[in-house]
Amino acid sequence: MNNLVENVLRELEFQAGLVLGTYGVNADLKSIQNFLNKTSIDPALKEASHIIFRTHFIRKALTKDDAEDACYNLMMLWDYCSKSSNEAYNTILIESIDKLLQVTNKRTETVKNRHLRVLELNQMNWSIDAIAADTGYSRRQISRVINGHTKD
Repeated sequence: MNNLVENVLRELEFQAGLVLGTYGVNADLKSIQNFLNKTSIDPALKEASHIIFRTHFIRKALTKDDAEDACYNLMMLWDYCSKSSNEAYNTILIESIDKLLQVTNKRTETVKNRHLRVLELNQMNWSIDAIAADTGYSRRQISRVINGHTKD
């Protein structure tokens, strides 16, 4: 499974790197970090920067065997790719999802539904402990789901 995930991440990074290159930006984390903090940057540059960051964080989570963190970053990557104006990002994920589902028993739809449930319960002002009991997520993951989705 790691080889499959690595291939998908590498392909996404390649596509994002092509976009960054058209702006004269190197695809390394430090050189694009400043762009993410600016509100006036081109949307394509911002998308490419986010793709690079998310793929980096997924890799770090996988090397630490942190499934929670990897899942969170995958969901964020999915959101960026599916909303992107660059069809290449979304195409890569669509073509890869069947292969991913063959090697994992955790369906993406299930994860997305759990994330939506966390957001729903948060809007109803449930406590973090009550949300954790309902969804089975840790306090850390609940916090990351809530904060990650409220930034957009």
